[in-house]
Formats: sequence, structure tokens, C-alpha cells
Amino acid sequence: MDCQFVREELLAQIAAPVEEQAITVAGIDTAYLATGKGQPLLLLHGATAGGALSWYPLLSTLAKRFRVIVPDCPGYGNSTMRPIDHTIPRFMQWLDAFLTTVQIDKATVMGTSQGGALAMRYALFAPTRVAKLVLINTAGLSSRMSPRIALFAAGNFLLSRCSTQLLQKFFEQLFLFQHNPHTLRLQLYRRYTRAVALSPAFQQVSWLQRTIQLNRPLQLRELQQIQQPTLLLASAKDRLFPPKVAREASAYIPQVQFHVVPQTGHAAFLE
Repeated sequence: MDCQFVREELLAQIAAPVEEQAITVAGIDTAYLATGKGQPLLLLHGATAGGALSWYPLLSTLAKRFRVIVPDCPGYGNSTMRPIDHTIPRFMQWLDAFLTTVQIDKATVMGTSQGGALAMRYALFAPTRVAKLVLINTAGLSSRMSPRIALFAAGNFLLSRCSTQLLQKFFEQLFLFQHNPHTLRLQLYRRYTRAVALSPAFQQVSWLQRTIQLNRPLQLRELQQIQQPTLLLASAKDRLFPPKVAREASAYIPQVQFHVVPQTGHAAFLE
């Protein structure tokens, strides 16, 4: 099914009006979603082909209090990527230019999984532009790279080659879902993610290299340098980034609140 058609079908299911925009940022064709009014809130998605749309369950709620800006990061969703854009410095430059282009001087940054690691790095890269951090089942906290990261990255590769049933078992083994809600919106999101993964542009990206680069752990001294008030959330049943890791790392972040979300897996807000 046409990728854009499924994207629009899913957006139509969101209670709040969502704007779709396309801009060029640092030479990269960048798509983003915008909704709501209030203080700016930037959402950074994880390593999922569906990109910004993975936040669909939260958009209508967050839009009641914030101006929510959700980019498709380079190489995900409707945004393009060049081979040179795999590195963290390149990503930081792109994100900084993105905020400038959409005329946001300072925002609260919320990131999940890979997006959480990038949110922390951006708080260090441009501390005056980050008001607060919200990190959900974030990458980047372990002292070493988990081999499960490679397995998760393989999921995007498998999307284009395996049956839906086999993929469901694969993701259940990673505990992406502790509870699996069979809703129309989730079905549409899965169809959209699969359509993106099947696209020639996505297939040309080195998904494994990109995921390993962008999920690289932060050093303890870097965690200690995060000065923004930080809310750190970890799912009790997350096997990709177990809550024990987040709890231990929270001791090094100066202004942190740490909470465990019970009975949820890695993709907590999709549940």
C-alpha cells in the first residue's frame, strides 16, 4: 500500500489537528509534524522506520499543553539521509539547524530509545536551547553497547522480508510490547512502518551502522554534565534497556527524577 496514503490515514485518527510540513535542513529533506499551542516540546523518535509517527498515541494529549514539534529524523519516515549523516556530530548539526529553521530558540526535549540518547547529546551540544529533558526507555546509559541493539536494528531490515506473524514473534521476544493493543491506529502504524522499510530510499541506508552509531553510550562524565532538569522513565519489562541500567545511571545526572513504569515493555506509549 502507498506509504503516504497510510501515513495520512493514521494522522486522520489522531484527535488533535496535526500539520505536516516539509523543509530542507542542512541539505536534508526533512518532514515534521506540528500540533498544539504553548511552550515548545520537541519529540525525538527511536530507531523505527516509521519515525515521527511512532509518537501518535501521545500527540493529542501533549497538544493540550504544548506546541509539539516532531521531526522525522534523517533516514526515517519521510526524511532523506545521505551516507555521511550517520555520525552523531552530523546529527547534532542537523538538529540544531532544524530548531533554527522552525524558529524555536529553546524547547523541552522528549526522546525515546535512540531518541533519548540523541536528546542527551543535544543537551550537551546546545545546552542553552534545551529547557528540560524527558527520557523514555532511553539508549545511551549503559557502559557498553548492548547486543540487543543490533537485534532491534535488524527488525527494520526484517520488516521488508518477513511475514507479519513472524515479525510479531520477533518483537515480542524483545519485549517491545508487554501488552499488545490490537487497535486500528496500531495496525495503521505497523503498515506504515513496513511501507517505509520497503521503500528503495530506506533500503539504501545502512540501518545497522546508523543504529550502532546513534545509540553509542554516553560516558559517565557526560551524564554528570547534563544540567537540565531531567525526567527519566524506564519500563519494568523492557529487555532492550532494562530499568536497572537507567536506575544506576540516574545517580550521575544532577537534576533527575527517576520512575519505573510497571507492566510495560520497551514501546511503553504504544501500549
